[in-house]
Parts: sequence; structure tokens; C-alpha cells
Amino acid sequence: SAGFTTIEGFAALEREGVDSVDKYMLYNYLHDTRVYLDEAVTRSDLVAYSYESLIANPGNFVAHFLDQIGVGSEMTDLALTAMNEDSQRNSWLSKKDVNERAKKVEVILEKEAEEFVKRLAGEKFGIELEGDKLEMR
Repeated sequence: SAGFTTIEGFAALEREGVDSVDKYMLYNYLHDTRVYLDEAVTRSDLVAYSYESLIANPGNFVAHFLDQIGVGSEMTDLALTAMNEDSQRNSWLSKKDVNERAKKVEVILEKEAEEFVKRLAGEKFGIELEGDKLEMR
């Protein structure tokens, strides 16, 4: 397929209905998600972790991760202490600043964009989206 940054690539995207920056960003996100999902299924050397699994059970997550990288799960307790620190402290990405900005952000998809995303996700990438928050199933 044509690259996303060539004239031919943009023309191909336009034929898919990608006619704005917002739709391009959504298209790119769905494309990258499809690539990730395909690799997670087909590559036996790839171990996938999710943020949600880290939050749900930090101890098990860290122990498994440390085993995978050859450190050994006996370092789990020490590794978990890092979660108490803000690695981005004193930057615009600090937990405090990000949490403040997140309180002010509301993402609203216009109906046209929502329909575009649902159609594109299913037809082009085989990703089913459902609900008001367009969650993957």
C-alpha cells in the first residue's frame, strides 16, 4: 500500500474518506492498533503488556515482567517502589500537571467522525468498536 506521507498515499487515504487532520489521526491510530494486534498474535517472541493489567495487579505484572527480561522476580518489591515516584516531576508531564489538564479535557467526536471511525475500524482494520466511548471488543 502507498505510504501515508506520499502524494499517492494521501490520495489513497482521501478515497477512504480521510479528508481532515482529525480523520487522518484516527486512521493512523487504527492502522497502528491493527499492526500491534497482528504482531501480538503472530509473534511468539513478543510479550504484550497493558497499562490496565499493571494497575489491576502491580505485583504480578512486575514479577512477570522481571522474569521476562531475566532480572528475576525477587526484585519485585524494589521495582514496585518506583511506582511511588513521579519520573516526570518538575516537567510539564508530571503526574500533578497531567492530572490537572485531564480534568479540563473532554473529547467530543462529531457524529460524522464517529461513524467514520466505526466504519473504518471494521471494514479496513477488522476492529469492532462499541458503545459511546468506542471501546474495542
